[in-house]
Amino acid sequence: MLLKALLEVDEDYQLVIIDFGGYWLVKYYDELLPLFMSHGRRIKELYVALQSGSERILRAMNRPEAGKEVLSRLKELRQKIPHLTLRTTVIVGFPGETEDDFRQTVEAVREVDFSAVEICKYSDRPGTAASAMQGKVSQEVIDRRVKELSRYC
Repeated sequence: MLLKALLEVDEDYQLVIIDFGGYWLVKYYDELLPLFMSHGRRIKELYVALQSGSERILRAMNRPEAGKEVLSRLKELRQKIPHLTLRTTVIVGFPGETEDDFRQTVEAVREVDFSAVEICKYSDRPGTAASAMQGKVSQEVIDRRVKELSRYC
């Protein structure tokens, strides 16, 4: 594993791991956790895009990873390595997002206690599957949800 080889280099450095897919976090968690714990001071930051706390919305986004499993691993990392900077991104207002879906995202952000959360407002991009989906969320609702979620970030 490349990460293990990097961490074995005996130099003064810190790693910032960006765009680490939730799928890979779950798949290799049993190998990663001991590395993160034994080299915690060298791993300065880990960025995993949560996108949503709702399994239903993640499926609509065509995200292959199971949100609950990713969330569980992130919570465990937060508990076991409290000094690790954990960052994420969530999308608010994805087509079809209900109040319940949004509440699940808020709860996920609160449970993990991320160091930083980038909140992205959903907007259509021509040619994407999401742009053709029904159930668009109004800009007014998106703005209200972003404001609410910001209180927990």
